[in-house]
Formats: sequence, C-alpha cells, structure tokens
Amino acid sequence: MTKHLLEGYRSQKGVHCSSTSLTEIVDYYGLQLNESLVFGISSGLDFIYAKYPYFDFSRILSGRTPVLESNFFKLVDNSNLWRGGEIIEWDTIRSYIDKGIPLLFLTDIYHLPFYNTKRSNFTGHTLTVVGYNRNDKIIYVSDYISDQLFELKFSDLINSIEKAKPLFNA
Repeated sequence: MTKHLLEGYRSQKGVHCSSTSLTEIVDYYGLQLNESLVFGISSGLDFIYAKYPYFDFSRILSGRTPVLESNFFKLVDNSNLWRGGEIIEWDTIRSYIDKGIPLLFLTDIYHLPFYNTKRSNFTGHTLTVVGYNRNDKIIYVSDYISDQLFELKFSDLINSIEKAKPLFNA
C-alpha cells in the first residue's frame, strides 16, 4: 500500500490553526481537551504590534502569542517536540508517520494550493501532517478550515516552510 495515514487521527474544523492542530493531536493520544481550553492553557491570548520594515509588510498586528505551541508542549512535558529552523527530509516525515507521530509545521499559505491565495502569509500558519503517499511524494495534512484531509505535494510543504515567519522565527 502506498498511502499511509495515522490510524485513528481525527481532523477537526476549528477556530484557530495552532489550537486546532494541538487539540487534534491530544485527541489522537486519547486526551479530551476542547480547543478553547488548549488555547487558554497555552497562554494563547496576546496583543502584539511590531514594525517589520524588511518584510513585505511594514507592521504586524497579532492577537496570539508567538510561543503558543512551545507553551503547550512545556505544559505537557514534551518541550522537545517543538523545534524550528530545521530542514525536513521526505524520509524523516515518513519515519514519524510510520511511528504514529503527527507533525506540526509553521507554513506560508501562499504555497498551500488548497488556500488559493495570491499573497504571502507573513506570520505563518500551522497545520498537521498526518500521512503520506510514497509513490507520489504527497503528504496528507489536517488544517483547521475543514474536517477533511488535504493532499499536498512534498515540494509545496518545503516551499511553505522555507521563509522565516515574523514573531515566530524571524
């Protein structure tokens, strides 16, 4: 079989990309937390106004903390699970999925065909990789906009994670 999906992973439509992904992941591991609780215990609410003249946009306004994910993983004692600045290889993704481990990625929706956007998302967008198709180098992702999985070319994922995201890893 060429299609490999995390058995029992339930994609959910949500309100916010990161808190939806984290809610899905804890659900996958058997812990029942709703998205509002995940957002709250991660200290998600924040207000940031910052100048970034070297990006496409001169200013950024954000209503969430840039450390939501790391706060969450510290809380669940898995701080080693949220890393940034690493190059991800096709075989690495396959290895994690084969071990039953979903992967979070901070992406740019400009490179995600299912968004059909004409402009880069300067602060980033979190999604979860939950499967792959070996023959076509396709990955299956869960995104908060739907309770259905999306197919994504591996090359599109790589393009979506290459540029640093202000507030998170600029």
